[in-house]
Amino acid sequence: MSEEATWTYTNEVGRYDVALLSGSGKEAFNLLLEVNDEIQTFRKRTAVLQAAAVQLNSVIQDGLTEEALIEATVIDDNDDEVSKTKEN
Repeated sequence: MSEEATWTYTNEVGRYDVALLSGSGKEAFNLLLEVNDEIQTFRKRTAVLQAAAVQLNSVIQDGLTEEALIEATVIDDNDDEVSKTKEN
């Protein structure tokens, strides 16, 4: 004997059987499931893109040369950034 999974919706009032909701309630619940799945997909995709950005910045950092430097950033005694243009 197999039992079918019962979907429930929970809020601050209690737990509800989704099968007994109105037609629009059931439709909204199904859409909410899809939205939550997409949110998880976007979170995973964002993590992958952030890791790619870190790696790409690392590659750029490794490729920086003195010849390409236009303006140097110097920290003064007050921990303020001061830009200093490179003089040729």
